[in-house]
Amino acid sequence: MNQSKLSIIVPIYKVEKYIDECLNSIFSQNVPLENFEVICVNDGTPDNSMQIVNRYARKYPNLHIIQQENQGLSIARNNGLAASSGKYVWFVDSDDWLKPQAFATIIPLILEEKYDVISMPLDWAYPNPKNNSIDCRLEHDLIIDGITYGKMYLNLGAIQRNVISKDFLIKNNLTFYPHILHEDGLFGREMFYLAQKVYVLSKSYYNYRQREEGSIMHSIKIRSSWDLLTVHKQLVIFSEKYVKPEDKLWFKTEQTHILIDCLSFTWPLRKTQEYKDFLKDTRKYRREQCLDCIKGNTAKNKIKLIIKAFCPIIYLRLDKFVGKHFRNH
Repeated sequence: MNQSKLSIIVPIYKVEKYIDECLNSIFSQNVPLENFEVICVNDGTPDNSMQIVNRYARKYPNLHIIQQENQGLSIARNNGLAASSGKYVWFVDSDDWLKPQAFATIIPLILEEKYDVISMPLDWAYPNPKNNSIDCRLEHDLIIDGITYGKMYLNLGAIQRNVISKDFLIKNNLTFYPHILHEDGLFGREMFYLAQKVYVLSKSYYNYRQREEGSIMHSIKIRSSWDLLTVHKQLVIFSEKYVKPEDKLWFKTEQTHILIDCLSFTWPLRKTQEYKDFLKDTRKYRREQCLDCIKGNTAKNKIKLIIKAFCPIIYLRLDKFVGKHFRNH
């Protein structure tokens, strides 16, 4: 593969209803083909998705296909990243689609070669268009460091919003944690903490489809709780290795939200035995982590942390967490 400016990495799994719209939105960007490549990673999809992908591959020489057994989204993205040749990579989900002028806006920023991450809002596209919304509203573009990005409470999850320098990823050994749900919540937090220069677009160029059925985010299972706990534990390890002393308390306090997300994501299962078992089996860890943040914190945060530690269900009800925090991951 010749080096391109931008590598679009698209994992493929059970998306025959959507992949045509996704690929068409990429190849209709009206920029020269040599400016970008598309890497479609067949994650062992059992449907007809690859027939559609192959049709595009016959037409466009800059579309490349990687085959793998079904191993999940993280490994598909990692394999696509390893095979990419672009200066920047964009992880585009195969049921989403790009807006016109996406490449015309992003490629000039890539050519500056000075941003670790180029980030943007997402347009959430629902089956009923009346429910569509944008998840971040800015008056103008921003150039900030990644820690400031995190402290401004901009969105850390949904990695599709970011176009990322490949050199930055390699330098920091950033890849997706395998075999878990909510991998973006881990990857995004690590990435933004390490990013020195982030260009934040005020306009969205990405349509983030919200499916009623079949997507990871809308299939409720207790595995989500356990995987979010894994995300938290990995962030504790990350903090020990990379977070500066002056940021330790802030970073740790912010990550305690994940301990509540462990419960909120699977709230509809709260009457089941598996949910009750999760509460019981993880209570000690959740309490220890929350209480560890109390020393040196603000009075407001202390109250929140104590409630999270000892009365998480009350916290969920008071803060109306149920269904609200999908956008943070």
